[in-house]
Amino acid sequence: MTALSEKHISVIVQGPIHHQESLTKRVLESVRTHLPNAELILSTWKGSEVSGLDCDVLLLNDDPGAINSNNNINRNVNRQIVSTRNGLEKAMRRYTMKLRTDTLLTGTDFLEVFDRDPERRDDFKVFQHKVVIPTLYTRNPLYLNIHTGTSHFFHPSDIFQFGLASDLFLLWDIPLATHNTVSKMVPEQYIWTACLKKFIKDIDYFGLHLFESLKVCQITLANNFVVETPTNLGIKYPQRLLGNAVYTCYTYNQVRDLYLRYVVHTSKTLPFSHSAILLLYSPFILLSGLDLNFGIRTFIQKNVIFKLNTITRSE
Repeated sequence: MTALSEKHISVIVQGPIHHQESLTKRVLESVRTHLPNAELILSTWKGSEVSGLDCDVLLLNDDPGAINSNNNINRNVNRQIVSTRNGLEKAMRRYTMKLRTDTLLTGTDFLEVFDRDPERRDDFKVFQHKVVIPTLYTRNPLYLNIHTGTSHFFHPSDIFQFGLASDLFLLWDIPLATHNTVSKMVPEQYIWTACLKKFIKDIDYFGLHLFESLKVCQITLANNFVVETPTNLGIKYPQRLLGNAVYTCYTYNQVRDLYLRYVVHTSKTLPFSHSAILLLYSPFILLSGLDLNFGIRTFIQKNVIFKLNTITRSE
């Protein structure tokens, strides 16, 4: 077990200031309550109202602006990269936590899981030590969103992260996104694949065929992250973040199974059931992205994709 004291931790609370119900103020207070000896860094934007907010280091960053994107989810990806990376640059402790300005810290159980499942494999290894992240929203690509018909590969959660300062900086020290680089991705996918490209030079997010994408997605997740529920980590999401297709996220047991298969036993093949499910999915992944007649699209989403999701949840 790593000798880990809160005196060795820097906490970067990043994002816009939420004044409604004094949310950001309460987030900072929650860090002081549970990690009173940690270094507390607030990384937000120039022009923000920050009076009465308790932190050790205040960063008022230049706003890189929103990306012109049809997908509102992608608009603020550069803001997240800048506020997180700038906060990490100022961190002076060996370990760092990345926490949003709207996400409360409710305990320190994340410390208990930091050294869990320590075995690693050299290929697909990115971090010196695994980084702790929550199950919500670490997406399982075998689960399609029944409302959009989409599936997300390479999607570790970015809401809370804890690990070595050098590892978190490695994750966030990436080029800013452009309209083209995120046109077919969401922020979590862009951030993780941009980091992966530093180590897996031939990884091509859009060039990998479906089965290879799933395998690489699963191995890199199990080999570089410890994934646990928000409750068991000691974090509380804002209510508005709790309804975004939660059923498409990995469970702890599913990630544990990936760890045993790919890392402990160093398997190089997909489980048969995953291959079979992906084979069934593939035409609907393609069809759901086309400009289909509304009735056909609705049928695929509500019938076929729903039934396939039911199969994967029983895995």
